[in-house]
Amino acid sequence: MDLSFKPISLAIAAHPMRRDLDVRPVAPGRSLAQTLAEEGITGDGWEVSIGGALVPVAMWPHVRVKAGQVVEAQSLMRRQVAQLAAIVALSYFTFGAGGLAAAGSTGGAGLFGVGGAIGGGFWAAAATYVAGTLLINTLLSPKSTSAASASAAGPASYAISGVQNSPRPFGRLCLMLGECRVVPDLQSRQYGEFRGEDQYLSAMFAGGINCGLVTDLRIAGTSIAAYEGVTVTTAGFPGMAEQAMPVFDVDTIAGGLLDAPSAVPGPTVLRTSSPDTVVLAVDIEAQLFATDPGSGNYTALDLDIVIQYAPAGSGAWQPFVGTNPAVRLRNGTSRPLRVTYVLNVPAGQYDVRMWKATVNTDSDGVSAGASNTVSWTSLKSYQVDTADYGGQPRLRVEIKASGQLSGSLDSLTWIGRSAPMPLWNGTGWVMVGEPGSAGVSNPGALALLLLRGIYRPSDGKRIAGMGFSDSRIDLESFQEFMVRCIAMDFRFDAVIQEDMAIGDLIDTILDAGWGRLSRGGNGRYRVTWLAEDQPIEGVLNMAAIKARSFSVDYNLAPGADELSYQVFDRDSDWTLQAVRVQAPNVVGTPQNTASLTVLGITRQEQAAMRARLTMAQNVYGRKVISFDIDLEHLDYRAGSVLAVSHDLTQWGFGGRLRAVTVAAGRFIVSVDEPVPATAAATRVLGLRVPGERQMRVYQVSAVSPDGRRITAAGDWPGTGLAGVEDVLWMFDFKATPGQRVRVASITPQGKMTGATVSFVPEDPGFWQYVLYGAWTPPPNNSQLQRAPQITRAYVTEQLKREGSGYATELTVSFEVTGRLARAEVWGATAGTSLKKLGETTSNSFTWGAALDNVWRIEVRPFNDIAGGKAFALSYAVLGLRAPPPDLASLSLNGQVLNWPNISRDLVPDLAGYRIRFNYGESDDWGVATPMHEGLITDSPYQLQVVPPGVITILGKAEDTSGNLSVHAAVLRANLGDAEIANVVLQQDYRALGWPGTYTGAHLAGGDLVADNTSPFYGPAASRFYNPNPNAPFYTANFAAMEWVSERWWAGADIAGSTLTLATDIDGANYSIEYRRPGNTPFYGDPTAPFYGAAADPFYPVDEAWQVWPGSLDVAPSFYQFRVRIGSGPVEGAIRAFVATIDVPDREVSQQQAIGPGPTRLAGLAGLFNVIKTVRGSLEGGTATGFSILDRDAVLGPLIQPYAGASAGGTANFNFDAKGY
Repeated sequence: MDLSFKPISLAIAAHPMRRDLDVRPVAPGRSLAQTLAEEGITGDGWEVSIGGALVPVAMWPHVRVKAGQVVEAQSLMRRQVAQLAAIVALSYFTFGAGGLAAAGSTGGAGLFGVGGAIGGGFWAAAATYVAGTLLINTLLSPKSTSAASASAAGPASYAISGVQNSPRPFGRLCLMLGECRVVPDLQSRQYGEFRGEDQYLSAMFAGGINCGLVTDLRIAGTSIAAYEGVTVTTAGFPGMAEQAMPVFDVDTIAGGLLDAPSAVPGPTVLRTSSPDTVVLAVDIEAQLFATDPGSGNYTALDLDIVIQYAPAGSGAWQPFVGTNPAVRLRNGTSRPLRVTYVLNVPAGQYDVRMWKATVNTDSDGVSAGASNTVSWTSLKSYQVDTADYGGQPRLRVEIKASGQLSGSLDSLTWIGRSAPMPLWNGTGWVMVGEPGSAGVSNPGALALLLLRGIYRPSDGKRIAGMGFSDSRIDLESFQEFMVRCIAMDFRFDAVIQEDMAIGDLIDTILDAGWGRLSRGGNGRYRVTWLAEDQPIEGVLNMAAIKARSFSVDYNLAPGADELSYQVFDRDSDWTLQAVRVQAPNVVGTPQNTASLTVLGITRQEQAAMRARLTMAQNVYGRKVISFDIDLEHLDYRAGSVLAVSHDLTQWGFGGRLRAVTVAAGRFIVSVDEPVPATAAATRVLGLRVPGERQMRVYQVSAVSPDGRRITAAGDWPGTGLAGVEDVLWMFDFKATPGQRVRVASITPQGKMTGATVSFVPEDPGFWQYVLYGAWTPPPNNSQLQRAPQITRAYVTEQLKREGSGYATELTVSFEVTGRLARAEVWGATAGTSLKKLGETTSNSFTWGAALDNVWRIEVRPFNDIAGGKAFALSYAVLGLRAPPPDLASLSLNGQVLNWPNISRDLVPDLAGYRIRFNYGESDDWGVATPMHEGLITDSPYQLQVVPPGVITILGKAEDTSGNLSVHAAVLRANLGDAEIANVVLQQDYRALGWPGTYTGAHLAGGDLVADNTSPFYGPAASRFYNPNPNAPFYTANFAAMEWVSERWWAGADIAGSTLTLATDIDGANYSIEYRRPGNTPFYGDPTAPFYGAAADPFYPVDEAWQVWPGSLDVAPSFYQFRVRIGSGPVEGAIRAFVATIDVPDREVSQQQAIGPGPTRLAGLAGLFNVIKTVRGSLEGGTATGFSILDRDAVLGPLIQPYAGASAGGTANFNFDAKGY
């Protein structure tokens, strides 16, 4: 019995009122319950039949459908046909409920299916927890890739580092939206082939649906243009040239080692090709050579192998190469020999076998220095590719792998861009193909593209999107939204590579422009968004509110005080960057940070604005007004801006009219609720006539004493007096007719009796903060201002030594208005509750703390009567992370540097000091050059480095943790010329006419001077003299200049040689650098090969430029110098530049017996290059005097002793020799 599961087809009614079916395949082997559950069918309200036979819900887990049968799932109407129109209406009112979120993932009726049903979507959530931190989202919840439906979309699309190209068998093609960097999927398996001695690799990559073109191809972050032997072929990209693709698919299987250890033939290695193979290829690699015993040179060696093939299982073996089954290989170098043999065959499956026909070279035990190792590397099976690639852009890369790739090509990325699409630019429809908000990145155009569907050009089949006709889409709303996104520069750029529900995807796209998908009153799909300039769409007062349902709720739960939006920033080479937005009402370091990784936003400016929109809801949206209302009054939707009037809130007075009396130029209305009759400078009356959405406003001229009759100036708005009872009225407005609010949600009530509507007041500062980040604290009109108020508080810390360790003392200081009798200080570390730390009657309080605590602190002020509002702040203890204080100053006494030492009682973890310098007047510590090694423990310090000319000396303190002072102490100085004892070699570049090259400069009087870039005469029409007597007559600007000297051979091979520079350089900022250019001789060891490794340079490599340290110990070598002077109003000039090699004096004291004849002081032989003086005395012996015949530094000085007046005599000669 065949128990294998075969594919089945599932048919689902697209709508409960229609019988047409949407058919799609599903994975085999699942129960009926599992299959239906994936489509959102759980048994409640569904009728399922197999082959026309009804299947009870209880049997669904036990039923598996045979191949070929059809499962029909039909929604039960359950006698609710009459309520269907009301359900559709509520989907319109709730701004997204009944959208596409329930359409399923891309595996069902979602992105790559049809589907779609009423229910599932939503506009807003009252509060959500993000990374464990509460965020209030009363209007527009942020769409994050952390959601389950999009968990893999971000990493696969953007996380370039560490992601590899890989095939996804049976997976869906990615969907390109906008422009971003992509790690593409492999379209097929990679394969390699040998061409001569080089191996080439071929790989096919999938461009994905809706990909118009790709640019900036990189392999492991390096441009593909930097690689050798690369051929890129493209097909199916609308924006790229159509090129011929290979017609074969290639399967590769490994071969094996061909061995013949003692006799031939060796063991057979057999492999079987893939079915339908039309070309066979075998790759051979051999280590084949012999060596001449006499010379040791390589000699050629032959090797025979046998290659045969036969139809699979037939045994009818035939030669693979030519007519002779044996193939001879020959090689005479140590480099591997690589060969590929190719054979065309009729389509089918084949066996290929191979064996070694030459015995191994080590089988006789005497063939030392020879090798004939051979391996069958791989068998490649070429099959004709008959697939239809319509609508599937492909890119093929063929690259030389030898010396460039390791293994496979698995780190290719590119910048992908959507195919051209229609966009409404405000005046008409245009086809756009460039990125940006006015191009293929426009969120409105992308959402509309998915609603309409993406179709394959070859046959018109839909391959992505919903496939809705324009009759089901409110095009006007999308047109307005596109223009809005262009004006705000809102963009969406992403590639979708994993399953994602179509509703989630469209809402994610629209979220980039602060919008959501919803259903209009006519059932058409439309986009609604938040904007700063939306007008009031309607008015609402107590007459439409159900009794005892009005409430105002305040969410007082502690929420996020910082929001971190993680975006893959296009300006940072598509790396993950955090855009942090701190709550505007938080003082100090944020303690509760909510993190979101967003999809499609790739610019920090847009992410910051979206984050501020989220944070603004968290700050401004904590007060929610809600009440119940009848369905007949629901002529607005979530997101609408309304004017609401209610007596209890003091937003005004309102109700329904009872009667009206019309007179010339005025009318008098009778109202159902009394209004204040007190006189006011300006009072207004608002009326909303049935059929109108806006309220008409009139000036009030009089109010009756009982407050029930209002006289208004102007003409009665109606055409008559009928229907007066349906006119809504408002009285005593503020800046607008009633409180400006935005509808947050509309929730239907049971049995369709009405709906609960929630509103959020829209503060005037809301949009100022969202758009510009400007936040003005609202005025505090509370009577509590009479109590003491803390206006500012801050924390300082002092490090203290405790035994062998450290601790800190924290001091909170504060400023207060009003009389302060005392203040309580409360504090808590992370994870603990606030506790009272103590009281103070002053404006500060001190307590002890650990080194790494984060404190929450409250200061609670009191006067003699009451307490004021607590001032909260937080502080993270720096402890050992706190930098030491700055050095007060630097001073020089000769070449001794001084500064005031920092007290180790105040800074117990002080380790020492660091001193650096810059040439010229630059204070930049980061580029400054150290003047010593290690740390200086205390002042003063004798300078060991003496740089020439004007320099800037910088000093910082450093503690035991490696922290440096924040600011450096600065000293401008000229340390004078370096001391010179014995000049061995000297190069005066000015005297030589500045040999080398210079730019931005010219010769003037022997000096090298910067060019003047400011013309003396201005434009012909301008004044020669400035009418302002205080203005300068002429302002010069001098070019940046650079001089690079010729190479100079410093050939003094004397131990202890020192190279110094004597310079005279003008300029505000300049640098002196040196290097040793290519000192290796062009011809090296005569026994070495002329050419080195492929990666070695042919010519000696110059060293990198280094800052001139002041002096340098040298050996014979080439040296080169470079001087750079910045541009500006100070004329740069090099007036002197002398390089000197100097050798310091050395002294040697010895004793040696001399006489009776001339005696060499052999102990000095070779110790000096030049002996300048020899002084000595005689001790013991018969000699009474001596003379110095020569001062030979190689053999030693020659001494002649004297006995009286005659040469001769002996003695011990004690002497001191001085030289270099």
